[in-house]
Amino acid sequence: MAITSASGGFDGNFSPIIYSKQAQIALRKAAVTNAITNNSYFGEIANQGDVVRIQKEPDVTVNALERHTAISVEKLNDEDFSLTIDKANYFAFKMDDIEDQFANVDYVSLAADRAAYKMADSMDADVMQYLSGHTSAGEYSTATSGDAQHDTPANLTGEFLTANHLDATDFGNLTIAATATAGDSVPLAPRLPGATALSATTVSPLTVVARMARKMDTENVDARGRWIVVDPVFIGNAERRRFTCTKR
Repeated sequence: MAITSASGGFDGNFSPIIYSKQAQIALRKAAVTNAITNNSYFGEIANQGDVVRIQKEPDVTVNALERHTAISVEKLNDEDFSLTIDKANYFAFKMDDIEDQFANVDYVSLAADRAAYKMADSMDADVMQYLSGHTSAGEYSTATSGDAQHDTPANLTGEFLTANHLDATDFGNLTIAATATAGDSVPLAPRLPGATALSATTVSPLTVVARMARKMDTENVDARGRWIVVDPVFIGNAERRRFTCTKR
């Protein structure tokens, strides 16, 4: 803010211009991909386009044992699926040596740090869309990376099992459930204190989480290492019911 002065005297021409040595860092989202995925095969990947073939656990038949009956011995069959490295990102920038020498802040380090964040953010977006089976526009995804791991007729689009999706048709208390189609979003709202019946127009966040857990339980998914990624709106609705959420 400029300081006004009466006529005569000093006009402020002696006032210095100060450049701060502290750069302003833009707000950043928290990255979650590394926390919910494994990197078991990173050491075997060298270049984009590589294909990693991953062996599956062999299946064994259990038979009833009867006395005086020959034991039937089966051969073990090997089965695998492929993981194709078909995505890669990069960044590149330059700064003149003279500019770097006289700069009041370390622009190279700041740029590298910003680039690393944007790489992580881009990876988050790609992985989340792939895991959820939806594009950024909310449409079902048809892309797979290598062989579909769950290659069965129940698949929705290759990698993503229909049984693992939740939509409006899964909640019978909704009046729209009868007319909804697969992929229709679930309307969320907190269940307010004093409610004695399920809402016919919305579903509470706790109900959605409980339904997810039930689906995983019925599919024999290991209870250890389970996680859920939700947006701030979901957390806000959940916290209104004092639902415990761990923010990342």
